[in-house]
Amino acid sequence: MQDCYSLKESLSLLKEYTLLQEEFNLLRLVIVNHAIDGLYASAQDIREMVDIVRTPSVLQAVITRRLEAFMQNQKLQNYLLILQPLFCAKDNSFTQDLLRTCTFQVSSLIELQQKEKALTLKRELAFRMQPVVADFSYQYLKQIHFALFRDVYHWAGKDRYEMDLLGQFGKGDDVFCMGSLLPKEAVVLFGILKNDDFFKDSNQEEFIRKITFFAADLYALHPFREGNGRVFRIFLSELVEFCGYRLEWSTESTRLISSAFSAAHQGDCQKLENLLKKQLKKEG
Repeated sequence: MQDCYSLKESLSLLKEYTLLQEEFNLLRLVIVNHAIDGLYASAQDIREMVDIVRTPSVLQAVITRRLEAFMQNQKLQNYLLILQPLFCAKDNSFTQDLLRTCTFQVSSLIELQQKEKALTLKRELAFRMQPVVADFSYQYLKQIHFALFRDVYHWAGKDRYEMDLLGQFGKGDDVFCMGSLLPKEAVVLFGILKNDDFFKDSNQEEFIRKITFFAADLYALHPFREGNGRVFRIFLSELVEFCGYRLEWSTESTRLISSAFSAAHQGDCQKLENLLKKQLKKEG
């Protein structure tokens, strides 16, 4: 079974299928959202996703087959898993705690990421295929997280405060909101969004500026133990669509997203604003 190690490879495999344009666009959206986090859809992933798009009722059967294989501890054929002893340090205690919260057995973070990807690709696809009924609240952000990760983590849909992870939380040089402060900070951030009527009455220049600052603040909140990026991008794509825009990440932009968000977190929002300005398209 062919694995992919770049977004270009995944999209090349997708193009081998005869699809309606709207089907292709939807699948591309999901594949790109995962690729931004370095999770590339394999040939098997893409075949299963095409089956779901064509016949939505097969979703649960696809998920069940994958989970049964994971429960039987079947190893994925992936060179990252084969070579991991050569370049991976032993997982620290924080990672070990994460592995213990999985619904299936995994022995390393890399194995978890590969198995997680096989499930969340399908769950995101199914979520995006449903009509959007969003109030763009903090609770709705949690609902998206649950929809994607319900098969992977026992705590899917819960933020770090609800998991009793109340201290500092970070990634690289970025330090995010303390878990103990999440309820208070979420009320403030999502209150601003609601009080401004979700930015829908702003002109295009104002909208880009406001969505940039909201996205930067959402990144700073980083409420979940895992899966923040994919959930944020789904939330943002639905929010901009509600306001009459379309947000589609180009292949080239995927390499710039992480650094743009990190720069915004450090106080420089210009890269993120420029990136969003290029990727946002006015509908109609």
